[in-house]
Amino acid sequence: MSKWTKKDVVSYFGNRGFDLVEKDIGKFEIIKSHLFVNFLDDEFEDPNEVVLFCLYNNYAEAIEGFNKKDFNWGKENLNKLLVNEGVKK
Repeated sequence: MSKWTKKDVVSYFGNRGFDLVEKDIGKFEIIKSHLFVNFLDDEFEDPNEVVLFCLYNNYAEAIEGFNKKDFNWGKENLNKLLVNEGVKK
């Protein structure tokens, strides 16, 4: 999977019926076809959370939310969180 931009994240949600713009997207990472994202606008999700989505889901349903305050964006931690959510290594 190639490197995503905020424009790609907006497009992913837009293709699923969500009206977002790039300024609504905070930090995000793609790991193993999953998206961890912090939204800056509370119209979509709580800005105090980092939310996990499966990119193969056609409905953009959140799998889990994590407290943003102490969230570790390191790849090792993101992979660990995926394993904890049942995503295979």
